Amino acid sequence: MIIVNEKHYVEQCLINHKLGDDPFRAINLIARYLYHNRKIRGQALEDYLGRFIKTYSPPCQNRYVEWDTCIRKAAAHAPSHKVHDIHGVWITNSELERIKLLRNKKMERVAFTMLCIAKLNNIKNADNNGWVNCETQEIFKLARVSITVNERFQMLGDLKLLGLLEFPKRNGNLNNRVTFIDDGSKKMLLIRDFRELGYEYLKYSGEKFTRCKNCGILIRGNANNSVKYCRDCAEYKNIMDYSREFICVDCGKLFTSTKDGRPPIRCPECSKNKANKDAANRMNRMRKRQD
Repeated sequence: MIIVNEKHYVEQCLINHKLGDDPFRAINLIARYLYHNRKIRGQALEDYLGRFIKTYSPPCQNRYVEWDTCIRKAAAHAPSHKVHDIHGVWITNSELERIKLLRNKKMERVAFTMLCIAKLNNIKNADNNGWVNCETQEIFKLARVSITVNERFQMLGDLKLLGLLEFPKRNGNLNNRVTFIDDGSKKMLLIRDFRELGYEYLKYSGEKFTRCKNCGILIRGNANNSVKYCRDCAEYKNIMDYSREFICVDCGKLFTSTKDGRPPIRCPECSKNKANKDAANRMNRMRKRQD
């Protein structure tokens, strides 16, 4: 996952008491944020990170080991880099027009994705000069282009022949440099979210997309505009909708439930009793038929 605004990402981790999909990376970002923004340093920084993991993210203790080593490394490397406070990447008219000339939707999405990553890297590092250091698989995943490995490298080779990419001179280096960056042209499109760069380009091209009302990720829309949530948020919302109190029709007690589907009518105890009674009745009917 590419994080555009690291400062905002860390603050959300601290507020929501979560470490996200990549806990080790989150710990490193949190360490850098605490060191530079809150001036928490030395042993105090290690202690803070330790408390954060133990208090706020107990599942991580079960899934991962050597957290002490991770904390020490994160605290030691924290002085080297600050967290970036980047609010988006501007794509210019010249860059978009150059991509349109490809006249191949898949290739256009890949070129757009690599352009966004390169420009973000340029903001983070003034000496980056348009280089993209992501793995090829991640680039095509972000671009929403599903093709074979050989076809990926063929497409990158075509982009090089067309003058949009430059390959490194050193063998074994799989990074690529985007050569058509033009920051002097008119600003046209601000990209704040790097989770679905292929969809961002398709949305700009006029296709129907919308943003999830909960997490903000870009998702495909439909004809009647009824899609409001991405799949993950829709599943979570469905669970939360049923995570409330109900009155049991048998005993009259209040109970809570988080089951998907229809709202329950019986508490777990009464449901178990009813299931046992139904099973006993079925057995009695079978015995009567046998007699």
